[in-house]
Formats: sequence, structure tokens, C-alpha cells
Amino acid sequence: MISTGTKAIDRSPYMSFERGEYVKKFEFPNDIYLKVQPVDGRKGLNGLLGVINNEMGKAASDGDLFVFITRKKDKLKLLWYYEGCYYLITDWSIKEHFPWPKSEEEARKISKSQFMMLLDRIDCFRSSDLVRLTD
Repeated sequence: MISTGTKAIDRSPYMSFERGEYVKKFEFPNDIYLKVQPVDGRKGLNGLLGVINNEMGKAASDGDLFVFITRKKDKLKLLWYYEGCYYLITDWSIKEHFPWPKSEEEARKISKSQFMMLLDRIDCFRSSDLVRLTD
């Protein structure tokens, strides 16, 4: 809510800034799935949608976030369907590799905390010294 004298204006899901800019607030995805086996880094939206449908057995349009890693483990690709649009985001790590689980599973569900740690390059998959996190 933004108060303009006597009248309050509800601007959700947008936040207003002083310079007239706004940013859309996103809700966190329903679930987060990793594609454990690396994917070809050249795959774009259609290629990753094929991986989600054919190899992971999921539907990309369910509002879940799908996380992929390249063979060198230096790039993450995030694919998310939100409010009628696909978002494809690439995160490159220049100096270090992303931690990644070693498993035979095609799709692995992770928590929001594990996802945030992954983006910060903290290995939450093999460390037994981590404190239990809550979402």
C-alpha cells in the first residue's frame, strides 16, 4: 500500500520507488528440482523443456523451478514457468565450480535453503557439519 495524502493505493504485486521505477515481486516456486546428470550447456528453452518432460518426467508449466548444471559444473541454468511466461536464467561461476550431488536419480527435489546455498556455492549435499536449516 502506498499512501498519497488521504487516498491509499494498492500497488501489489509491484513496488514503487521514488524515481518512478518499479520491480515486480515474484513468489517463490512451488518445488525445486535438480537434473542431477549434467546437460549440454548449449541447450536453450526448448531443449531444456524436452529434458524436463522426457527425462525428468515432470511438467514445466506446474510452477516448479528446474535447475540444470553443465558438464564443467561452472554454469547453472534455471528454468521456471510463472504467470504464463518461461524464465531461463544462467548463472556463471568464473572462479569456482558449483557443488552438485552425486546420484543416479534423474530428478532430485531440494529445499529452498539448499537452493539458496547452491547459489552461494555452499556444498549442502555432502557436508555433515551443516546445521539443519528451515525454510
